[in-house]
Amino acid sequence: PSVANVGANSCGTSDATISGNINSGRVIVCATSGTQCRVTTTITAPVEWNCTASNDTTANLARCVGQTTTTFDLLGVFAAGDVISYVAIPR
Repeated sequence: PSVANVGANSCGTSDATISGNINSGRVIVCATSGTQCRVTTTITAPVEWNCTASNDTTANLARCVGQTTTTFDLLGVFAAGDVISYVAIPR
């Protein structure tokens, strides 16, 4: 999978990083704060991706929203360097 900004600097001012695989992974928010990171999958789900997210660095809420057949968004109030873990299952 890959991760990118949804809007200007929404996942930080530089490229966020992603590790793991499509079903379970981590996104590290860039050098500045952000609010939304889009994960693009390497396979197409039949209907959409069901997913959940959590912020492993701070107590800030992280949610998985905006699921399509090829993307899902990690949404929250992220600080620079926050690690956002996700679990995603095609539906």
